[in-house]
Amino acid sequence: MRRWMLLAIVAAALVLSACKTGKGKGDGDDIERQPPIRAKSSDAQERFDRAMEMLRDGQYDRAREAFRLLQAEFGSDPIADLSELYVARASMGPIRLGESLAQEATQAYKGSAEAAQILATLAQSDDVDKRIRYGAKAYHALEMALRGKTNEALSVLADYPSASISDVVLDADRTPVRALLTESFYRAGRNAETLEAAARLHAEVTARHQELVPATDEPLEQPTAGGQSDPTSASQAANSTSPEVAYLRSLEALARQRGFEAAEKNIEEVALQDYLTSDSAFVRAAAGWGLLGEQLADGVGEEQRAALEDLFNRVAPDLVQIGAGLRAAELSMRLAAVGGPKRLAIGFLAPLTGPHKAIGQRAMAGALVAMRAFHHAGYPEVTLVFQDSRADATEAFERLERQKVLAVVGPLDVRRAKQFAPLAQAAKIPLITLTTEAVGQSTPSDAQATDAEGEAEQSAAPYVFRNFIDAAAEARAAARVAFDEIGDRKAAVVYPDVGYGQVTAKAFADEFRDLGGQIVAEISYDRSKSDFANVARRLARANPEAVFLPDSAEKVAELTAFFANENIWGLAPTQKRSKRSKRKQVHYLGTSLWEDPMLIRQAASYVEGAAIPVWFSASLETAPVREFVNRFEAIYGRKPENFEAFAYDSVNWLRSLVLERGMRRPVAIRDALVSGDRHPGVTGTVQMTASGEPRRALRFVTPTDEGFEALEFTAVTGPREVEEASEADEAGDEAAEQDASSQSAPPNESARQ
Repeated sequence: MRRWMLLAIVAAALVLSACKTGKGKGDGDDIERQPPIRAKSSDAQERFDRAMEMLRDGQYDRAREAFRLLQAEFGSDPIADLSELYVARASMGPIRLGESLAQEATQAYKGSAEAAQILATLAQSDDVDKRIRYGAKAYHALEMALRGKTNEALSVLADYPSASISDVVLDADRTPVRALLTESFYRAGRNAETLEAAARLHAEVTARHQELVPATDEPLEQPTAGGQSDPTSASQAANSTSPEVAYLRSLEALARQRGFEAAEKNIEEVALQDYLTSDSAFVRAAAGWGLLGEQLADGVGEEQRAALEDLFNRVAPDLVQIGAGLRAAELSMRLAAVGGPKRLAIGFLAPLTGPHKAIGQRAMAGALVAMRAFHHAGYPEVTLVFQDSRADATEAFERLERQKVLAVVGPLDVRRAKQFAPLAQAAKIPLITLTTEAVGQSTPSDAQATDAEGEAEQSAAPYVFRNFIDAAAEARAAARVAFDEIGDRKAAVVYPDVGYGQVTAKAFADEFRDLGGQIVAEISYDRSKSDFANVARRLARANPEAVFLPDSAEKVAELTAFFANENIWGLAPTQKRSKRSKRKQVHYLGTSLWEDPMLIRQAASYVEGAAIPVWFSASLETAPVREFVNRFEAIYGRKPENFEAFAYDSVNWLRSLVLERGMRRPVAIRDALVSGDRHPGVTGTVQMTASGEPRRALRFVTPTDEGFEALEFTAVTGPREVEEASEADEAGDEAAEQDASSQSAPPNESARQ
């Protein structure tokens, strides 16, 4: 009972503190925060700084000689001992991230007797500054590890004072040192220090990893002209096999493994509760994992479930943020099995392993914000039950069925969705996929109805829906805005000769012609090229009023620079071409891929006034969008994008049906989804059609010097027949959108307590 009282107190404290107070424990003597060592003599400092530049530039022989001379001439200066340390570091030569501590590197490392002797002496000397002493200890361990003496290296660091690394260790060398320090603490049984060292290691390598493989908002797959799907740059980046990326991934995994093992097995419960208020997401995640794992292992009843669910909703975003989505999924599955009749569950399918893991965890992040935004202990809430969509489809869906989920969101890619769709249809559990294309709703042959009435029911009552972007719908919306809102009658289509470009180009051209407009040019290009002068000349000869260009912001910047050389410049949608202007002014029309800061940095003047369709944008100043963006940034420290927004809306939609409208059966949720009711969300006001496809008013933004700003234009998207709906229906959508924007934001968490 005392344990549950403590857990309830911690949960309440988390609500009040919002996880913004406190620091990670195990800091000990934080020598990283001490000021740098400076020379007494300005001349000595100047020469030391020049020697350091040589060392950082890889001029090891020259740097070693410069530090030797400094020692000889300024022997009594504090900089002398530091110079000796760097003599040893220069003697070690290059230590490359991505190779250090790997077998190939240790085999190639020749070693330096001079470096080993200097470092061992400095590390054991009580007469030098402790920053130098511990820096020497760190380098001594690293030098031994590079010679393949790993056990000896870890022994050297066993009495290191804390997870803090002396600032005398060069920035380029800190990552392998942190890895050694984490492993050394772990083997020495120093559990608090292990957790803190693992947290610092993880933060460092994650930041570097994100620099090399930045996040993208492109979907997992893009449509092709043949109806299949092409991997986008997101998957290509995720599949990067460079030695440095592979090395960083291995260190991320090491940090998570050691940090979680320390929290799981070796840290006292009271200490773990204290860690929940750390300012480190890694520390909070590990502590939450340890606490929840222990409580769930002991077995709990309905009366304790509320406190556990509240704790899960607090720490699950931290687990996702540090790349431990699979652990969050495991906890969600164990938690869903707890309790009695009040237990309500929604399934969520996303790639939690493999090359698309990062994108899957972004979708998880949005889903968790939807749950956390309204959660408070003591109220019958919905538990999200996560499953890895890369697992065997039948087994994964059966696990969700055993948890009696009322509906499922996901997966994110079409190929996997086509495996889950018939399972959902057969089980009669609504499935809302986050895919760029619709998937079939046919049931397996052994599950099909045996009579005509049953077959008719299956056909008329789909359980498979879709709620995500549609590239062709974007193109059709851009065409309607150009013709109906801006008043263009002649348009050119310039598109990359790949599946995505072909699909969107055809959709725009067909729609524009159907409206009564003229396509004056259809120009394809090879996006692997860098010279688009000929494309620009062909476009100039066509003399269009509007130009549709479906490509990434980076490629758009390249192309429009060539267009500007042919005197083709963008014009605001509210402006008509001036007959007196020497420029060939056009209204640029893009796709959602244009909403990228790179467009503003590199092409703002070229594409001035461009009309860009967006499904979700932080630039849209509506109350739901502001509330979501603020909540997301408070938790994750970054802005959400499409993956997060659609996951948030889909979970929120289902959650509102279950809790606010009291639907407790999958068939009731299915009926509500196809009823035609509009659901306001951050991706716009949406309603499902009888075919399971979404219908919403697509919004538009334009680039400005201050960022992207919302335009007044909207265009209904959905299945082609839905897009031909009456103007009255479209007006209803716009009215609902305005109504949602004017509503007050949902109550904050503290107000709900």
